[in-house]
Order: sequence, then structure tokens, then C-alpha cells
Amino acid sequence: MPIIDNMIMYETFHGNSMTDNPFALFLEIVRQDTEKKYNHVWVLSHDPEEDIQAQRFSEMDNLYFVDLYSDEYLSAIARAKILINNTSFPPYFFRRPNQVYVNTWHGTPLKTLGKDMAGTFGQHKNLARNFIQSTHILSPNKFTGEKIIFSHDLDGVYKGEIIEEGYPRIDLAQKTTKDYLDNVLMNDVQLDKNKKTVLYAPTWRGEVDSVGNINDDLLQKVQLMKSALPADYQVLLKVHPLLYKYIKTDERFENIVISDYLDINEISAFIDVLITDYSSAFIDFLATHKPIILFQYDQEEYLADRGVYIPLDQLSIPIVTSDYELKKILQTVDSLQTNYVEFDKFAYTQLGDSSEKIVNHLLRKQEVKTVNYSNDLKNILVWTGKLNKEKVEQINSLDTSGKNILLWHPAKVSSDEERYVQCIKEDIKVFYNVGEIVYDRDDYVRYMMIRKNTVHQELIFDAERIFKTNIDRMFGDIIFETVIDMDGNNDFWIQQMFYGLPDAYHDLYLSLSDINNFDKINKNVKDIIPELTNVVSPSILIYELNLKNAIKLDSDYISEGYNFSEVNINGQDFTLNVPVNQDETKTFKSEMISSHFVNSDSLYILMLKNNRDKNLTDILDEYFKVVDDDKNDLVIYGNKNQIMQYLYNNDLLRKNILILDNTMDFNMVRYMFINAELIFDLSNFKYDNDFENLTRSISNKTRIIKYDSLNVINKCGGFKNSIGFTSVKEGIFAIKEFKHYKSLLEKMGADYARVLDEEFGIKKTNNDSKNYMTDINDLILSH
Repeated sequence: MPIIDNMIMYETFHGNSMTDNPFALFLEIVRQDTEKKYNHVWVLSHDPEEDIQAQRFSEMDNLYFVDLYSDEYLSAIARAKILINNTSFPPYFFRRPNQVYVNTWHGTPLKTLGKDMAGTFGQHKNLARNFIQSTHILSPNKFTGEKIIFSHDLDGVYKGEIIEEGYPRIDLAQKTTKDYLDNVLMNDVQLDKNKKTVLYAPTWRGEVDSVGNINDDLLQKVQLMKSALPADYQVLLKVHPLLYKYIKTDERFENIVISDYLDINEISAFIDVLITDYSSAFIDFLATHKPIILFQYDQEEYLADRGVYIPLDQLSIPIVTSDYELKKILQTVDSLQTNYVEFDKFAYTQLGDSSEKIVNHLLRKQEVKTVNYSNDLKNILVWTGKLNKEKVEQINSLDTSGKNILLWHPAKVSSDEERYVQCIKEDIKVFYNVGEIVYDRDDYVRYMMIRKNTVHQELIFDAERIFKTNIDRMFGDIIFETVIDMDGNNDFWIQQMFYGLPDAYHDLYLSLSDINNFDKINKNVKDIIPELTNVVSPSILIYELNLKNAIKLDSDYISEGYNFSEVNINGQDFTLNVPVNQDETKTFKSEMISSHFVNSDSLYILMLKNNRDKNLTDILDEYFKVVDDDKNDLVIYGNKNQIMQYLYNNDLLRKNILILDNTMDFNMVRYMFINAELIFDLSNFKYDNDFENLTRSISNKTRIIKYDSLNVINKCGGFKNSIGFTSVKEGIFAIKEFKHYKSLLEKMGADYARVLDEEFGIKKTNNDSKNYMTDINDLILSH
């Protein structure tokens, strides 16, 4: 349906009231619109008949109230030319191209915002999405604009205007007339016009089920203020919306508690002193040049789990932390200062004309001061799927210079995944998924056909339109040059990226597990994969899929996973291993291994990860019969009890044999002995996710014999004789079956190095494409 050019929609705190910045803009537009050109739609979550604020405008014939989330609400949000909100619209909302969306926000942030907040990861996900959807964000000062932009990862990618002309709502504290006092405020509370007024506006405390105790505590504070103040003062109370619904029926607060529906800035025009605690209301009040007191009697408790941007101990505004201190300062309230240094940082734009400037800009394109945080760099979108160490290392290897890297995360962050989110580089932006694809009834039918069937030519346009809707809903006008899908075999996200961003380069990232489960992808989705720009993996097994667009990533992230240091205990040297990642050290049991073996000049390693019983015995029989030299040091990794029993039964126990139980970290053991001459690594290649990274760390003298029961190496461009291969690095050889292991040992004897290098010398294949490797940044540059 067409957009209605003369319709303006307003929403404050999800319909809770007709207040704040949207209300101030509404008043200014109504003032200027003498011909009643505009129709005004206000969103309320309650009956307008019970709203003292709404009733002030009951005679306006161009004002309409709609119930939050009703059909009328949906119609207005889709068709109004101008949308004004001080928080956020629902996850299903996204701005149509010709709409204007002004997000006013609701205060200079004392407490942290967005990704800076403690608590659940991604709790700001819909707010960040709303900011991206907006065409304008209001900022009362440079400080607020910066905090909004950087705490929501909008720097570089936000294309709208940051208007730095002050807050419209603060105009109300400077310009509201006496008529408001007589006709509105006096009808809500009982005031003595001959007395000065203190407004107490505390923030929310406690739990909902302890409201009674909160009321009692609040009453005690109010009575303390009344008793301490000079006789020519009175006290009014403005509480948080969560508390108001309980306190308004408490007779003890009759005539002093102000309706939640009234705007605090209009009230501030008739207030002489403000007492608050952690609310940004005190920053608004700076523009009145009247006294402010911050009553923070529970400062330590309240701020324990809440970060703050403004250090409290650096404020020039007086802070009291006990009833005694409050009583003392109120007794001398007339001598309190009225000008604070914070004015120059937070209220310098508040000249009483903010509403007028902003309205004139919105309706008549008159110039205002704007701040630009965008850049012209290329945007890279990375859908993460569930994060793990491998993905985080690949993400952190992305070069952020000259481009904006945006991560799109599923938003459900498990406790195990939290540390991975925290490890992401600071200059990589993280956006958390919220909501679902929006479609009408007919599109839902098309969507299900697309999801479950091969997409025929006539449905491609519909597929692109439906999936692009979801991109637009999350990222607005941001244009992506490249998409990296790290969710492997996830059918939905392969389709989402392919159809939703048809003009972008598409790279699909497959882990070893994804490759092993590749056959489980639905056929209709599997048909898309050859059409992607690249299918990439750190595993050489990517070539087993026989995709023309397959590329192996050259990645070294595992090789840096452990630190090794020398320690001396009672005259004996040991090598101590500790993971580099500090989070892993909490659950990691460090092992000390005699440095004699780690630094040995003649060391053989048997890595028997899963071998046991007869299989283990057969391997050890062949090794000790053919290869073993009692002068060489030997490390055997496997089932320690069975290996010890074998050595004891065969009279093979000696000091230069070290047995390491397979409960120890497998990769830590391999990296500790990278200087060994010969390594028999008999863990199955297809399921060994770290082997290729190990090969980049071994010394030039090292030869590795690798077990390859599925003949994967040969499929991936290895030696034609299927015994040795050079797909990863020279000096690494493969055996397919145990009989090959036995025959290899027989050929090798004790002179293994010469035999390996001569018998299985380097014979490179002509399949250069199968040996091509790149890192993820070169891949992006190649686009």
C-alpha cells in the first residue's frame, strides 16, 4: 500500500506514555502546522481515556491513537511517511525506502550501552538493528553520539544523519508556560504556589515481588526530605514506570506522586531543585541552571553489575551516599550552586530551540549540525553460525584495514561460546540476529517451495526478493561486496546468503566436520554450492568433494595453541606446557615431560591415539621387530596401561622410553615433539582436524608416517603410488592399511631416512589446482 505523505507516527517507550523527545517534536510540529496539514498517530499501550497527557489533546481532529501491536499499529508503521521513536520498533519492522525514521533515543548515557553493557551477550540486538534502519539519530552532545555509534558497532556503516542540535524534550523545561502548571500539573498533584518545589526522581530498584518494601523505603526517603528542607519547600515524586503502577494506589503518596503519563521536562519548568540518583534526568536538568543533588545511598550495590561511562567521583554535582548526608545538604539547600562544569560537555546545545531546528530540518530541509561516522570502505558480511576456536581464529585473521567486517551472529550465545565472542577483535563489528523473515501469506507458500525443492527459473526472482527482505530487515541500506558463510552445511543460511545477496561474492566455509557430513545437505541446496564464488576449508579434504570452486585455506592457527617452557625440579629438567588461551587454562591439566625427550637429537614417536588390544600389540610387535634401536629415544602415546604391560611382558622397559597416556591433550603432545626424527601418527587422517597445521611446525629433519585408511590423500592429489604424498609438505608419507605399515617397516629397517627419501622420493602430480592454497584475506582481495 502507498506511503501516506502527511502521516507522522510517534512512539515513546513502547507506547508507555506520550512523553520524551517524540512528544516535544509533536508539540513543535503542531505549533508550526497551523493549516493542520499533518495527521498525527500516537502509539499507546493503554486506554487514552485514562491518560492525563492524551486528554490534553482530545479535541484535535487530526490526532489518532493506536493500540500497541494492533492492526492499526501495523498499518501506521508501514504507511506513515515519518516515524519517530525514542527506543525501538519490533524485530519485524524495517523501513521502506521512502520513509523517514527518526530515532531520538532518550538521554545522555550515564550507564553503559550496547556491547559495553554487562550481562547477556546480544541484549542490544534489536536496538542496533533499529539504529541501522533509522535515517536520523538525535544526539544532544558529542559524547552521546559517540557512545550510541561505537557501542552498537555502527561506526563506518551507519548511513543516516547524526543530528547534534540538542534534545527537543529539554526545550520543554525552558519554554513550558504557566498554563501547564494551572491546567495540567495542578490537576494531578497538590501544590502550594507560594513554596519552592523539590522533585525526587529515583530510578527503579528491587524485584517486582518486593514492591511493598520498596514503597516503605521510598516513603521514608520522602519524609526525610520533608523534615530536612526549610519550611518554604515542598516535595514531589516522579518514579520509574515499573513502580508507578503500584505506588499510584498507595494513599501515603496521594497528591505528591506525579502521573507516569506526564513528561518530566515539562514538570521541570516549575521545579526548583532536582534530587535523583543514576538517571540521566540530571543531565537534562543542567540546562535549567538550578540545583541538583545525586542521592546515591546504595551506590556500591547499585553499580556492582552496571558499568558507567561518566565516573561519578569526577562530577561537580554534589553526591550524597547516606540519609545523614542528604539531611545535612538539604538544610542548606538555598546555598547550593546552580552552574556545573558538566553543562559545557553535556548541555552546550540546549538553547531552547532544538525542537524548532530539528523539525525545520525534517520538514523543510533547513541545515542543522550533523556528524558523519560513515566511510566508503567495502563491507564484508560474515555469518558465523555457532562460534568455535577454529572460526574465531579465521575471523580474527581477517584484515580490517580498508574494509568494514560485520559479523552476523545467531544471538543464542551458550556459556561455552561466550569466551569465543569475547575473543573477537575489537575492530570487527558484531550484529546479533533478531526476529525472522517477514512474508505475507502468498510469499510463505513460495518460501516453503524454495526451501524444500530445487528452485526453478520462475521462482528465482521470488527467492531473491524474499531472502533479500531479511537482509534489509537486519542491515537496512548497507551494501555488501562479499559474504562469508561459516555455518557449513546449514541449508537455510546457504540459501539466505545466495538469494538474499545476489550481487555479492559468496564464500562458503566448511570445517572438517562439515566435509564429513556434506552428503547430508538437501539436494536442492547442494545444487547451489557449485554456483558460489568459492567453497573454502582449512582441510585438504575439501578437494574430496570434487567441486571446481573448492580452495584450501592456508591456516596456521592451531600451531600457536601452546606455550612450552623449561623448569628445573630437584636438579631434573622438565618441559611444561600451558595453552596460550588463558580461558582454557582454567580446565587444562598441565603436564611436565622430561626435557631429555623434548630436546633429544635422536627421537622416534609412536602416536597410537585410539589403538588398543590386538591392534596395538600388532603395531608394537612390528615396530620393535624391525625399526627399534635401543640407542634411540622413544615416546609412545596411547593406552598407557596396555603399553606398560606390553613392554613388561616383552622385557622392553628401558629409561629412554617415555609413555604418555592418551588422556593427555593429543595435539599438545604432537607439538611438543616437533623436532623428532620419525613420527608414526596412526590417527585417522579423515578425522584429524589439526594434522595439516602440525605439518607447518615440524623441523626439516622430521619424517611423518600418517595413517590414511580411506585413501583420502590419493584422492586429494597425493603420490600416484598411494604410499607417500606431498599435498601438505615434503617429508610426510601415508599408509592405507596395516599391511602397508608392516611392508613399509620391512623396507625401512633402521635406515628409514634413506629408504623413505629414495624409495618414496618426491613425485609431484600435475594437478596444480588441487595443491593451490590461499589465506582468507587473499581470497577476499581476489574478488
